[in-house]
Amino acid sequence: MATGWLAGEVKYRGPVNGSVHCWCSRSFGAQLAANLLGVEPGTPDAQLAAEDALRELLNVLCGQLVTRWHGTDAVFNL
Repeated sequence: MATGWLAGEVKYRGPVNGSVHCWCSRSFGAQLAANLLGVEPGTPDAQLAAEDALRELLNVLCGQLVTRWHGTDAVFNL
C-alpha cells in the first residue's frame, strides 16, 4: 500500500469468524488521532498516533457491526 495510506484489520472469532478491514488516507488518520487526543492534526503526536487511531476506530466499528449482524447473545473475541 502507498505510504500516503493506512490500513487496518480487526478479526473476530466466535460462532462465526470474520474480519473488518479499513483503509484511509494518512491525513484522515492524523485528523482522527487529533480528535481522540485533543490536539491539532499537524502536531507530531497526531501524526505518530494515526495508525493507533485507525485501529481504535476499527475495534469500535467491529464490535458494533458484530453485535448488529449476530446479536448480543453470542460471545465473540475481537
